Amino acid sequence: MPNLRSTRDFIATALPLLWIGLVLGVSFLATPAKFRAENLDGAVALSISLVTFLWLHIAEAVFAVVLAVLLVLLKARWLQWALFAVAVLALALQADWILPAFEARTGFIPLLPVLDYGQLHTAFATTEGIKILALLALAFIVFRGPDTVREAAAVETPVATT
Repeated sequence: MPNLRSTRDFIATALPLLWIGLVLGVSFLATPAKFRAENLDGAVALSISLVTFLWLHIAEAVFAVVLAVLLVLLKARWLQWALFAVAVLALALQADWILPAFEARTGFIPLLPVLDYGQLHTAFATTEGIKILALLALAFIVFRGPDTVREAAAVETPVATT
């Protein structure tokens, strides 16, 4: 019979990697391809992209909820929660600040600056990159096991002798 802890570890390792694959497939493969299609006008491609990203963010939110539950069950340490929080924050910024700006409507974060389309693309790609790196680090740490966080935090400090 498989060890329940190891099954949870496996799922908590695989889920961020699946999330990364989803982001790479939609954001860096399918979306740019749409804008290169000769028979697809730019406004239509943008409209399709907005719907695609809505569905992507719904899927990412589901991944985030499941991953949060797994982290609770695994008694995740602060570094795992911090990496998870970075990924979720990037997702929240995209969903509430960047994507609404593409649609020329406001999100729930009114204090964030209004960006032009070039800046919006840069901000979106940057938040995707941050999300991917955080999820990759999280998957690596979960894969390495609970001692990895302690090893990473352990800093040998010289003992003063007098």
